[in-house]
This record gives sequence, structure tokens and C-alpha cells, in this order.
Amino acid sequence: MMAMPEREFYFSTIPLPPPRADIFRRMGFRPGVTVLADSRRVAIEQNIDDAMAIIALQGIAKVVPITAIDGEKISLAGGRIFTSAKLAAFIGTAKELLLLAASAGNGIMAAIEAAHQQNDLARAVVFDATASEVVDGALSWMQSFLANTLRREGYLVNQRRFSAGYGDFALSHQRDFYEILDLQRIDITLSASFILIPEKSVTAICPLLRS
Repeated sequence: MMAMPEREFYFSTIPLPPPRADIFRRMGFRPGVTVLADSRRVAIEQNIDDAMAIIALQGIAKVVPITAIDGEKISLAGGRIFTSAKLAAFIGTAKELLLLAASAGNGIMAAIEAAHQQNDLARAVVFDATASEVVDGALSWMQSFLANTLRREGYLVNQRRFSAGYGDFALSHQRDFYEILDLQRIDITLSASFILIPEKSVTAICPLLRS
């Protein structure tokens, strides 16, 4: 089977419900351990709903063929090279990569800042936790969606993923993600220190295997 050519998938909206259990867990609440007054739980749930009304999830994914793996160097179609022994081991025998990016949008970051300015730290914490969990969930949603799409073509989408800044995969590779995926289309910019802006934006790689 020949390698799949580069293909791109753009998601102008991602219909993801709030992962409430994960949001509570991120804030340090533990089922069966943390005791919440009903009034506080209601307030948190309302803040989650308010955050979801502001969050505007978008995503981009692209299939990129691998041309060679030589030790820690992973050469991609188009001439780019990822350098990471851990990533090379993670990829294994895959011949294509699925590059992913998602953003919760600028609005939620403005809302978090406004809550801080109003000294409403409880609301800021819930907004922050909601945006963090939802944007991570957007990557999982895209992986599942594309798993169904690409399965018909004989490919399996690995549900694990690997991100720049993890292990020996330098954060500077965010520039490669930014340029390969053209992330400005979902209103993401890149700082001089390779931080994605808005903050609630994520990128990742998962191997694309053959069934």
C-alpha cells in the first residue's frame, strides 16, 4: 500500500459537551473524598456552562507522510525534520503522521482575565479548568472522528498522542506545527518563545497505522 498523500481536515466548530468529571478533577475535587455544599456545586456548574457559552472550539488536522526515520530524526514530506528519539520510538513503523491542533478561542482567555480583574477567582479557576479540559478533549474528538473517516481507507488512527515540549521533543517544534497546519486560520499565533496564543490551544502528533 502506498503512503497516503497529504490531506487536511478543518473543523470550524467542534461539538464537544463539557467533560464535567474531568473539570472537577482538574480543580482538585475527588469523587467520594471531596465534600461540596449543594450551593457551591451549583455555582461551579453554572460557571462551567458560562465558560462553554464563550469557548469557540476549532481544529485542524493534517496527514503528513514520513519519508525516513534515522535514529532520532524523523523526516517528513516537504523537507521538515522532527528531532526526538522518544517520538521516533512512539511512531514505530507508521508511514504517516496525523498532526493535530485545536483552540478554545480568544474569548475565553478574555473572560478569564476579566474574572481576575473583578477579583472573582472562583469563576476564573472554573473557566480556566473548563477551557483546558475542553481543548484537550477536542483533540480526542478529532482523533475519534478521523478514525471513523480513515478506517474506510484502511488506516487506523492511534488514540495516543505526543506533543512538542514533551520529553526530548523540543518546544521549538511548535513552529513546525504552526507552519504545516497554518494555524493562523484558527486564530492561533506563536510567541518568540514558541508558546501558542491563545493559551488554551494545543498541538499533537499521532501515528497513522495501516489496518
